[in-house]
Amino acid sequence: MLYSQEDKQNLRKQLIRRIALTAAIFLVPFACGLVIMYTSRQQWLSWLLSVVGMAAAVLFYGLCVSPFVAYAKYLREVTAGMSRSFQGGLLREESVSVREGVRCRTLYFSDEEKEGEERLCYLDQEKPFDFSKDRTYRITVHGQSIIEIETLDENKNKAV
Repeated sequence: MLYSQEDKQNLRKQLIRRIALTAAIFLVPFACGLVIMYTSRQQWLSWLLSVVGMAAAVLFYGLCVSPFVAYAKYLREVTAGMSRSFQGGLLREESVSVREGVRCRTLYFSDEEKEGEERLCYLDQEKPFDFSKDRTYRITVHGQSIIEIETLDENKNKAV
């Protein structure tokens, strides 16, 4: 299995750290701004701090927190959903694409059960795996996302 409980725990820790960092970065200037606003009573200063603070919070969330949220959603989806398996060899690999907010390798496999048919699959870029075009694999997918890869010995059709 490519994804384990440890992956979920590591992701959760990173997400909590990022959210705490976001809160710390924006609460300290916000508190300083509140002190300045209450002591000097400048309306334009309150508007300026509010607009700049919200813009910075949205920017930081979009750049630093939302990729972790997208990956957590992806991880939850692929580990809890229904899966199916097929056997085949790698036909070609195309460029990296973003699928459901996650960077994935785009792979095309032949399907031994259905001769001449290609299967489009996506492999999470964080899970490196070296494919060879002369090997046969048993691929377990959820939708089009690869969740398990098993290399088969061509002579014995047995896991290597």
